[in-house]
Formats: sequence, C-alpha cells, structure tokens
Amino acid sequence: MDPNLLFQSLIQADSTNNYATQQIREGLALHGNAWFTSHQTDGKGQRGKRWESENGKNLAISIALQHSNQLNDSHFVFNMFIANTCASFLESLLGQEISIKWPNDLFINDRKAGGILIENVIRGKFWQWSVVGIGINLNQTSFSPSAGRPLSLTQLTGKYYDPELTAREMHSYLMTSLPSFLNANVEAVLNAYNNRLYRKQEVVSFKKADEVFSGKILGVNAQGFLMVETDGVQNTIQFGEVEWLFT
Repeated sequence: MDPNLLFQSLIQADSTNNYATQQIREGLALHGNAWFTSHQTDGKGQRGKRWESENGKNLAISIALQHSNQLNDSHFVFNMFIANTCASFLESLLGQEISIKWPNDLFINDRKAGGILIENVIRGKFWQWSVVGIGINLNQTSFSPSAGRPLSLTQLTGKYYDPELTAREMHSYLMTSLPSFLNANVEAVLNAYNNRLYRKQEVVSFKKADEVFSGKILGVNAQGFLMVETDGVQNTIQFGEVEWLFT
C-alpha cells in the first residue's frame, strides 16, 4: 500500500506511541499506519523519561508494524534494523554521518538529534506488533537544562525543516526499507549497527547504582547487550542497568 495512504497527521497528541497503541488495541491499525504530530504534549523517552519538544518545531511519529513471529532473540535485531534505517535516512537528508548511542539514540557530533522508542505488543508466545516511535529535533533552538545534550537539525545546518514533510519522507523511507528486514542477515544488521555505534573503542564513564566506573566500549551483541572492557575483563551490560556519564 502507498505509504501516503497510511499516514495520518494529528493536530496534537499526548504521545504518538500511546495513540498508536490504542489504535492497535481497538483493532483499528493497519500494518504501516503512521501517526504524526508536531505538538506532542507528553512525549515518551527511554526508561520512562519525557521527550521534550516545542510546539510546532519538531517531528514525532509512531508507526505500527505487524509481526507474526514467535518470541525469540530477533527483537533487538529488529531494533538495530530500525536504528540503522533512521540513521541512514538522516544521513541522506544531511549528508553527514550519524552515530547510534546504545540502544536507540541518534547522535551528531556528540549531541542528541533524535531518539527511537519501540514498544512491542506480545500475546502469549507471539510477537504481534511493534510501535516504532521516532522523535527528531528539527527546528527547536532552545532546550531546558534537563534535556541533556540536544541538537536540532536547524542548529546544525541553519535550514528550516518542514515537520510533516520530513515525517512523510521518513515514513516512506522506512516502509521501503522494511522488506529487506524479512530476509536480513543478522550479522549484516549487527555489523551496520556496530559501525555506527557511538563512542566505540573509546573509554566511557558509567554509573551503576552508586558506583561510577569506566570501560572501553567494544560493541553490541545480537541480544542487545553492550560489551565493555574494564580492567582487561570483558563484561556485558543490559539496557537500563547503567547511566552514561558524559565528560
């Protein structure tokens, strides 16, 4: 189906992921349906954090994708594929390399330009739907101090980016790329992800509970664990287990 027929623009939403999930629950969603808004009042980030977005300035889109797979280790491979695709789209738009900060943040020059939140609908042993939420900082130039290290595309290039047009282009790009995931080689997806991995082969500081430690980032494995070398010993870190400390 033509992606344009699956694309819906919302004047406002608390969270496009919440809206998409509700459509799935009510049996109203089709594979590839996308819901966009440039006014998201309570956007969701990773680990329960709030995604800051100024009204009318940025892109928030959620895409409903249907699966028929049994639960297995392919969940994070799918996450990696989506992150690779979003990074590739931004690279085509900007002509500049995009890094992926584990697990799903899009970084440019050590600053966060966007993020991905994937929420899955699982019934019994079957993975039925994914809601792929994507937020991109397009035209916002002022952020709250608690926002971390944000960067908008207009801050980078000085250009204006039409939020709905950019969302439509991203949706079409992702839907065009999606069939390749069905025949994807896990190693190829993993290598593409690791080639973009933020701070790979660099020493990074982390915080775990009240402990601060440093380790060299070696890569990410197919199960989605971050591999870090500390004092000559390789360890794996699960998502949510540590907090990055930027210097």
